[in-house]
Amino acid sequence: MDRINKRALLLTLVPTRGQGDTLEEIKSSAKQTVKVPTTYDGLKNQLSFFEGANSIFFGPHSLPREKLQEFIKGMNKQKHAFKAAIVSDELFPAKVMYAIDIRYQRWLSECKRARDRCEVDDRIIDLTEINNDICNSRFFVELPSSFTRPTDSKDDSSSGEVASGQGGGRKRRGDKEEKDNNKKRHVQNDT
Repeated sequence: MDRINKRALLLTLVPTRGQGDTLEEIKSSAKQTVKVPTTYDGLKNQLSFFEGANSIFFGPHSLPREKLQEFIKGMNKQKHAFKAAIVSDELFPAKVMYAIDIRYQRWLSECKRARDRCEVDDRIIDLTEINNDICNSRFFVELPSSFTRPTDSKDDSSSGEVASGQGGGRKRRGDKEEKDNNKKRHVQNDT
């Protein structure tokens, strides 16, 4: 579980019912978390799954699927640029996915509003711009505050104990030796 927490980023989606909610309402409302990859392979797999979903929703020869397929091909050609960006910023895969999602959401909104297909600007989902920005070290996306790192329950330094269910009450290796040494020192000081 610890390995998963280090390799995941949680996105908390909170329904707003058309208007902004107060902080208390946000905290008390049902939250949905989405795990975002933090590795090159995880990003590539997520985008491949998204490409499959595009094929199902829009058709195998649809524009959204073709644009995403082009992006994945470009990503494979520039693997080293992507991996280098991940090394310098572990949130990089989340930023790439967020940038792609923004474009898809804008394109879908435009499709919904348009009276005719020719009114839709297909340049919105042209993802080559993202790929070029990554290769040229110009890619910048600021994640919204709803993206947070998962908390690690074993990180309770105040008690010095492992959280329940994680250690089963086992002692550290050196605990017994340390206690024995302390007793010996105490006995030596008394004499």
